[in-house]
Amino acid sequence: MPVRRRLCGKQPPPNGPPDREARKQLLIWLRDKWAAQRMAARNEHGHAKRQRWRASFAQADRPQILRDMLPQIPVKFARAARDLLAGGHVEEPIVNEPSPQAYKGTGTMFRYSGSFSMIEHQPSLDLLAAGPSVDIDLLSAGLRNAPQVLAIWDDFQSWMTELSNKYRFERVSTALELHTEVTLQRRVPSIHLHMMFDTRDSAAMRALAPYLPGPCTRMLRPGRQVHLSGQSLAFRGCKPHISLDSSQARGRSVRRALDQGHFYLQVEKKGSIFRQTTCQTFTVSPDWVTGLWQGDKINKECAEQHYVQCKRNIRAYCENLKYHGQKQRELYIQQQQAAAAELLRPLQKEPVELPEVTQLFLPQFTRPMHRRKFLVLNGPTRLGKTVYARSLFGADHTYETNCSGVLEPDMREYDVLRHRCVVFDEASVHLELEAQKIVSGAACRNFTWALGDRHVCLSHLGLECRSHCHIQCLDHRTGAARCRRSGMARRECDSHSV
Repeated sequence: MPVRRRLCGKQPPPNGPPDREARKQLLIWLRDKWAAQRMAARNEHGHAKRQRWRASFAQADRPQILRDMLPQIPVKFARAARDLLAGGHVEEPIVNEPSPQAYKGTGTMFRYSGSFSMIEHQPSLDLLAAGPSVDIDLLSAGLRNAPQVLAIWDDFQSWMTELSNKYRFERVSTALELHTEVTLQRRVPSIHLHMMFDTRDSAAMRALAPYLPGPCTRMLRPGRQVHLSGQSLAFRGCKPHISLDSSQARGRSVRRALDQGHFYLQVEKKGSIFRQTTCQTFTVSPDWVTGLWQGDKINKECAEQHYVQCKRNIRAYCENLKYHGQKQRELYIQQQQAAAAELLRPLQKEPVELPEVTQLFLPQFTRPMHRRKFLVLNGPTRLGKTVYARSLFGADHTYETNCSGVLEPDMREYDVLRHRCVVFDEASVHLELEAQKIVSGAACRNFTWALGDRHVCLSHLGLECRSHCHIQCLDHRTGAARCRRSGMARRECDSHSV
């Protein structure tokens, strides 16, 4: 029969005191030793001086003091000293984010970054130095073969496996991704790590699940809370940032929030390098995919693929993707047109002033009238008729429609609150013959433009004229819109009208 050892008084057990008690005793020993050295260096004595130095120990650099006194530490405090040194080394994240001191809950997502996030990979550095625009997918693919990235991922997987076995996590998802913002800002490949876990499916509930109805199984899952200290959460001296907090969720919403977090880490995002999970299949909402696509986390092809897998409103979501692509192209073309107009603006000449237009045509829009007269600019091409027409009311308030070879002018982009003038460019005789409802009534002032000079013609245009620029001016007060025919055969203009 083995003989038990009897403990006498405050004699420590054979395996030493607990870790927390050992660290506490080590700090007390370190404080007294440090205070004694300070008093001996200044030749000070007395209890009051000793108490003052002990109090100032709280503001001292404890990790540095511990390193300086490491050879003098007793053997029974060696393990506690190593733990304190490991816990005192804290890496600064590459992005200033708050870190929790501890965590208590059923599941969350952590994000890690530190000095190890800066990757020394020469092909990636050359790709970043090539130009301001960088292909993120190509950069991520190149980092998959970097030895430093592979070593970090292996260490993170081993550390995560040990943590999962210790705290019995049910589902774990990990990911190593490129930090796009820091990479483009510093022009150095930078990564960060994600870790998502949850303990919603406890072992007790799984044992009772066959004996409970389905709704009760979903509603009565209590979950198992885990307590993680700051030291256990540190990876390579880096404390994490909580990037997912589902503390306000209740019931089924908790499970939904945790599933969304696992899906976020496993989807093929831009900048994703490595991913791994222990999750079984679960239902994915199309709204999660839409949120990632709106945040520019995934591309259009990846979003369409997940919409098909969700099997919910596939046509609506896919048509939304196509419509977005069309509008993007239209906006890009508009931006290019605006940029080209700005480049051509210094090349424009001073606007032409015609006294007849200023005295006879424009004053009619200052008073209410049932009908408005129409202005016709006639002449060869490339003489500035359209530019002059736009200059009367300004390019921003002029709607220009191309009538070359058409019988019905395109007025879909016309805005009654913005445009004050409509220019029918390259209007033909056939268009006027077909548009009897629009082209009716009043006569106009007809200007014939030539290469050398301009002259005013009071008669209507002949059939031989083929290049016309019609100006239709609008009055917002009456809402009236009238235009004058030009070049119409077998019709006569009112010779008494201007």
